Amino acid sequence: MKRALLGLAVSGAIASAAVPVVALVAMTPGHYGAFSLLYLFYALGNSLQLSVVCDPFVRLRGREAVTWAGYSAMSCVVSCFAGLTVLIVGLALDLLRPEIGVLTVAVAIMLWRGGARFFALVDARFGAVILADMLAILGFAVGLTLGVVLDDATAGVAFGWLGLAIGGSVGLGLPRFVRHDGAVSWVSKHRTTIAPLLGDSLVMDAGAIGGPLLVARILGVAQFGTYRAVSNVALPVRLVLDPLRPLISSGPVAAWFRPRGLLVIGIATIALGAGAWLALAVLLPLLPFELGTLSSLTAYALPTAVFVAASFLGHFFYVVGRGQARGSAIAVSRIVQTILFIVLPVLGALAGGLESAIWGFSLATVISSLSWALTALPRHTRGG
Repeated sequence: MKRALLGLAVSGAIASAAVPVVALVAMTPGHYGAFSLLYLFYALGNSLQLSVVCDPFVRLRGREAVTWAGYSAMSCVVSCFAGLTVLIVGLALDLLRPEIGVLTVAVAIMLWRGGARFFALVDARFGAVILADMLAILGFAVGLTLGVVLDDATAGVAFGWLGLAIGGSVGLGLPRFVRHDGAVSWVSKHRTTIAPLLGDSLVMDAGAIGGPLLVARILGVAQFGTYRAVSNVALPVRLVLDPLRPLISSGPVAAWFRPRGLLVIGIATIALGAGAWLALAVLLPLLPFELGTLSSLTAYALPTAVFVAASFLGHFFYVVGRGQARGSAIAVSRIVQTILFIVLPVLGALAGGLESAIWGFSLATVISSLSWALTALPRHTRGG
């Protein structure tokens, strides 16, 4: 079991990191800024997938029947909707227009792959998931090679993403369309479970997408690329947590608030923050070459490190809370996070430009992480 979990963490981490990491180190700030705008809408699709399909599946499992037909049909609808949204946004971005067709298909398949992988993980089909992750990595390498042949970093990222999505879907199951057990039936049967999760996600997306769009308008595309690069320095957080999200969200909450659990979380928080600062402030300047947009973050190593540490803390307790906390508690933390993620970075950008916007983003993440920890705290521990 431990070996399987380690394999899942490693394979899932590499597959999840491939596209954003290569984009970060290969694209100039201008191209990366445009790509980041598009990626925001992929993130919106992923948020909807989790709220409408994946997280309801976790909450309902064991209490009522959840079929693959209903789950897969709903996942297909969300994936296609997200792909269409990316197409519309991408057509408005001149720097991405040549690759928008490939990016649209990549996003749709990638979101389908995420939903199928989630189902397989909860169903304990660890071998199938690891194989799919390996094929995803291979598919990304093939697509990226095509970009190298074309001598076009943006094309490499686009084809790599498509190859990753296709390869990573192999063996996870095909969508099944059954009369009276499709997307409409899924929403009808599970709407009371979906509603609070979807409401939470919509509030979250207002901050996660609305805030950056406002900051992009203030800073311009090139500086926005550097601003968004801060988020991707926290990739180790998502690499550790996202592949294991189904297991964390369905596990015992109280264990994480005992001394041993808090010690593990504290060590991981400090290690990730310190590692980010060391990489940006010490190691990166020693390189004899630049790594695309990532190199522009050396001047902002401290606020970026603070963000990385707080991001791990907040994301961990967010996953725990989303799986088992009361809907009202989730709503309060989400509203707090949304307000912070809009107000503080925008005020920072208006007051002091790029550096102040990054500090505002970091401070918002620190406060939000504490709010999510309180949300995840078991009710009896809070005296409620």
